[in-house]
Amino acid sequence: MPVINLDMDDLSDLMGKKLDTEDLIMRIPMIGADAGTPEGKTLPVEFFPDRPDMFSVEGAARALRYFLATDDELMSMPLPDYPVKPSGITMTVDPSVCEVRPFVVGAVVRNVTMSDPLIQSLMDHQEKLHITVGRKRVKAAIGVHDLSKVTPPFRYTTENGDRTFIPLLKDHPMSLDQILQRHEKGVAYAHILEGKGRYPIIYDKEDEVLSFPPIINGILTAVTEETTDIFIDITGMELRPITMALNILSTAFAERGATIESVEVVYHPEHEGLAGKTLVCPDLGWKEKTITVDSLNDLLNTELNGEDWILPFKRMGLRAEPSQDGTTLTIAYPAYRADILHDWDIFEDGAIGFGYQNIPETAPKIQTTGGALPIMQTIGKFQRTMVGFGYSEVKSLTLVGERDGYHAMDLPVPKDDIMIHNPITEDHTRLRTSLIPPLLSILRANRHRDLPQQIFEPGIVLEKGCNVWKGVGLATHSKAGFTEMKSLINSLIPVFGLEKKSSIRQKDHPSFVHGRCAEVVVDGNPVGVFGELHPKVITSFELEYPVIAFELSLQKL
Repeated sequence: MPVINLDMDDLSDLMGKKLDTEDLIMRIPMIGADAGTPEGKTLPVEFFPDRPDMFSVEGAARALRYFLATDDELMSMPLPDYPVKPSGITMTVDPSVCEVRPFVVGAVVRNVTMSDPLIQSLMDHQEKLHITVGRKRVKAAIGVHDLSKVTPPFRYTTENGDRTFIPLLKDHPMSLDQILQRHEKGVAYAHILEGKGRYPIIYDKEDEVLSFPPIINGILTAVTEETTDIFIDITGMELRPITMALNILSTAFAERGATIESVEVVYHPEHEGLAGKTLVCPDLGWKEKTITVDSLNDLLNTELNGEDWILPFKRMGLRAEPSQDGTTLTIAYPAYRADILHDWDIFEDGAIGFGYQNIPETAPKIQTTGGALPIMQTIGKFQRTMVGFGYSEVKSLTLVGERDGYHAMDLPVPKDDIMIHNPITEDHTRLRTSLIPPLLSILRANRHRDLPQQIFEPGIVLEKGCNVWKGVGLATHSKAGFTEMKSLINSLIPVFGLEKKSSIRQKDHPSFVHGRCAEVVVDGNPVGVFGELHPKVITSFELEYPVIAFELSLQKL
């Protein structure tokens, strides 16, 4: 979770009241944060990741201003309001960006006083938003520019790698290709643009470069202590994250007395997604959700009427309006509250505003006796027995690659296989349908260790679209053979009380040696397979000694 270093003097100034550090440490966890040990006048606070609007001293001050207020203070406090005036500035979006980084939004912030606390907060805030909302600049990348250094209108387009400009932290021109190869930020974030034939870039009217998103801004628009008017651009792969980041950042400036002006972002008629549309941003209008009073009271075990809930929600910076009959509440929330997606998010704010410590305690109305599920009892028996046999329990990944999961096992890829969109690596592209390949991967990673190696795992695999618990065991050493595994199975089955219902019969399986494979049958139904793995499988996993294995359905057992 992001840690924000709150300067207590700056925080007090923004809140308009002197704060006691010890009192804040005691009370701030109630809003969803964890305070660390003060370092001089600085208090490190770890905020929950669902509240990016609090990832700055300005956002924290805004939230705490209401949360820490007394009831009398709260009744007279106006809720946050950020008027947005039109700036007259436009930014056009070329359709060529669709293949690279399709979306952009912008805002103008005027009358900024670039004090030392604001400069420090701005740098920290940008970085926190890049890491969280922006997913390390993949989903959102922020550019903050001195508006006086450039001439609107702006345009967002693409260029080839030969285009040059002077980037931040440098004193000489560099091409886009050189920035990606040599600049500190270019090296760090070049992977985002990997494989792209052209690169995104933002120009002003005079073709001066403002930004090379998501990598680096131009030095021309660097913000200094003399800066009073700021242009913000945020680019990304989706509209929601960049809009969210723009609302949070622009209102943070407004908390220090700046004024916000809108920018018209005009998308080309051939743009994929927003063809011909004009976005006027930021849009800081409040949004609404309606909930029932009964649902809120039932969840929190309270008996409050609609009017009683006005103050708890205002403590969270929200506006609650009861219906005439008092059965529903219309909750209005500001644009920077990106965490509110569902009624349950409203319920959570109601609980925090009311105070978890104030929720009435009652004994459960229904007395129940807890106990382990049958499948968990079976898993426990399996674990204890395998440990008794001298096997070590392991935990493997639930994802496998096509090579290890099927080709190396000499198995076809099933038609109902479930693949992962945008996998991190080719070794983790689909859900496993057997536990044997992941455990073979573990043996491969430990092939330099002493033999024998004996491992087992109870785990979930995908079988006909359903999650199924299976138990698997593997052993490798120079004399591993079918007889050893058959002896283990004959000792394992009685643990489940199935010795009189079970039998063993020959089985042909592509992953096992022909004639050295069998299946376990209970009441006429197959429940698993065991035997010696085929030499092709063994060599595919870069192993040198025989490997024996079994895999049983624990649910069928």
